[in-house]
Amino acid sequence: MNTNSRSLTTPPKPMTDVTIVTPAKARRWLAALGIVLATALPALAQCPTPFAPPANFAAGTRPRSVAVGDFDRDGRPDLAVANLSSNTVSILLGTGPGTFGAATNFAVGTAPYSVAVADFNGDGRPDLAVANGGNGEGNTVSILLGTGTGTFGARTNFVVGAFPTSVAVGDFTADGRPDLAVANVFSDNDSILLGTGTGTFGVRADFTVGGQPISVAVGDFNRDGRPDLAVANDFSNNVSI
Repeated sequence: MNTNSRSLTTPPKPMTDVTIVTPAKARRWLAALGIVLATALPALAQCPTPFAPPANFAAGTRPRSVAVGDFDRDGRPDLAVANLSSNTVSILLGTGPGTFGAATNFAVGTAPYSVAVADFNGDGRPDLAVANGGNGEGNTVSILLGTGTGTFGARTNFVVGAFPTSVAVGDFTADGRPDLAVANVFSDNDSILLGTGTGTFGVRADFTVGGQPISVAVGDFNRDGRPDLAVANDFSNNVSI
């Protein structure tokens, strides 16, 4: 019988790998790590941060929405800001290097919640559409036609549903004229106003969506070349398409 044979009932000893680190090897490893850090850290320090520190520019009282357009046609983007409590839209003309001039305010309806930019009368100058959610001149959309010099004419209001808080632009009839979609929180619907191409709009048509629609966006979701709507419903916790 072979006495060197391992018993079938005796488990083998586990094999263990042990790495011996001598002082000399440790010094070499630390030196290599130092070279890596010396190379990498300056490169990381030169990586740009995503954004510079913020610069703040005064608008009206309780600004709720901002949109971008070239309102004085100088090739520099400008800002339009809807101010809820001052019932105005502030226009801040861009200077080019990321700064803006002082705000110029234009009256709109009551409690403006949302502003959108488009050329509603076809003169090549950007105009404004503002959803007004308050009492008085609320439950309307104010249209302000641009002069092309950074100023706007007096508002014209068009009636929509109850408590509009969002307005978006799309060509829903494929006639080349911008139309409006407006989310109405308290009437649980979306108002469509078809543009005439002269800066005015027809009587609204309302489409039921979810509970308390608070935001609307336009896109071609089924790729048929026709604009569709996505509406965020605050109370029913869903999005209507």
